[in-house]
Amino acid sequence: MPNKVIVDNKVLPVEDTKVVFGINQLANDTPVWVKNTLKLTIVVTSVLAIWISSTKLISATNKEEIQSALAALDLLVLGVSRFFGIEAK
Repeated sequence: MPNKVIVDNKVLPVEDTKVVFGINQLANDTPVWVKNTLKLTIVVTSVLAIWISSTKLISATNKEEIQSALAALDLLVLGVSRFFGIEAK
């Protein structure tokens, strides 16, 4: 874990920063752990979508519904992740 973070073009120790959630965080940098959670979600939902499209255990109608839900989950996590930002304390 890095011990320094850039906030408002200033290098600050991690101890002098905080993670904040809200619409006013859209302009701030997103924390690394949020970015990693987003990436993991996209990988898992993509693998599930591939498996669902190739399996014969699920009917065609249900496949469409599940894949739509997985795509919606990806977009939801992407949207929510942008609301996390790093600020100086």
